[in-house]
Amino acid sequence: IKKAYPYFGEQSNLPKITLATYFGTVVPNLNVIKGLPVSALHVDFARAPQQFDDVIAAIGDKQTLSVGIVNGKNIWKNDFKKSSAFVNKAIEKLGADRVVVATSSSLLHTPVDLTNETKLDAEIK
Repeated sequence: IKKAYPYFGEQSNLPKITLATYFGTVVPNLNVIKGLPVSALHVDFARAPQQFDDVIAAIGDKQTLSVGIVNGKNIWKNDFKKSSAFVNKAIEKLGADRVVVATSSSLLHTPVDLTNETKLDAEIK
């Protein structure tokens, strides 16, 4: 990361880059992350909401924060009030133009239709 991302930052014709992190806190790596030339940072707040203040303090003035607030492993069950409050807290700190709402991780593994998923654990389904 320390070698690749600075190279990208030197290029003038690249698209915007989002650094996506998943499955827990990024706090131990914020010193490296905050210096990277990325347009946006995606953070898993579903599993590690306690990192909010550290992430807000580290994000650059022109960077967007992708708030991974819906648990990517169980998208069907979400506390909307809690998620909305968390997103609004991010908007208060950064402004609506710098906040994106997302799932905490990729949805590649997600079934398209639960009707056909007969072997899923009831907790997940």
